[in-house]
Amino acid sequence: MNRFNPRTLVLMAVGAIIVGWLLWSTANQMYFSPRAEHLDRIEQLSSRITEYRRSLDRQPRQQSQLASIVERTLGNDVEGVDHRLRSRLNRITEEVGLDGASINTSNPATRGTPAQRRFGRRGLEGELREKIDFVEIEATVVGEGSFEQIVELLDRIETEPWIKRVHQLRIDPRGNGERFNTTLRLVTLFLPDQPTEPPPAEPYDEERLARFAALVGQNPFRIPPPPEPEPEPVRTADSPPQPDPPYPYQQWVVTGVAESRHGPEVWLRNRQSGETRRLGVGDTLRELIFTAAREDQAEFEHEEERFLVAVGTNLNDRTPLSQ
Repeated sequence: MNRFNPRTLVLMAVGAIIVGWLLWSTANQMYFSPRAEHLDRIEQLSSRITEYRRSLDRQPRQQSQLASIVERTLGNDVEGVDHRLRSRLNRITEEVGLDGASINTSNPATRGTPAQRRFGRRGLEGELREKIDFVEIEATVVGEGSFEQIVELLDRIETEPWIKRVHQLRIDPRGNGERFNTTLRLVTLFLPDQPTEPPPAEPYDEERLARFAALVGQNPFRIPPPPEPEPEPVRTADSPPQPDPPYPYQQWVVTGVAESRHGPEVWLRNRQSGETRRLGVGDTLRELIFTAAREDQAEFEHEEERFLVAVGTNLNDRTPLSQ
């Protein structure tokens, strides 16, 4: 005969469930839950250690890249960099022979680390977050000279070994392109508290100017004198009418290619009349259709043929494009 009635069995089952739940809750609170948290923490630390090791592996290459930048700066403090920047630009304008040359520099602009958002505000990350990455100083060169002198000025600045970025050049021709008022703005940078010796000034190789001889000789800003009119051919009564002469595209010079808010543009100047034209994509000059701009070249289409014309050349100096 069974010693336990159904009620007793139910109570025993409920009691066993309660005891099991209490044991699981206690074990979860004292072991399983802390263990999961510790495992998650270990995984996070392992990931950070792996990333730290990768950073250490990359450090020699990054230090080398940083050193190559530092050695091309003009110093590591505002006063020294400003003085050297002015001195070197003054030397260049004197060697080029610009008239009325002046050099002005602006207040320094500090630039923070681009990784600022990734750093916290405490400890080492907080220090790195507020650290200045580099400082920029802008200089403006103003002067007057010939087209050849302006080209030489730009090339001399380009060959200087210190870091710079030219972000504006303005030239205003005067006297039929014989003289130019020019304004050039550039910026250099330096890394504060990074010990460095400014790169020495090296003599300019004047043979470099031979590369610009064709451009200087053409001077797209100069309007040549009109040619003497050719005598009209004598027609006899029986001679057929002569066809119209071809349009003188060679008189039109491409003086610039630009990207405006309306799209690509090409600037043209007629050497004889001095007339200027500005064409957007789809605009025409007689039978030529302007279709695109490619760096310092303009693309045209004529009777289903496409070709390029470089800045400083006329519309008959064409480089065909493969169809």
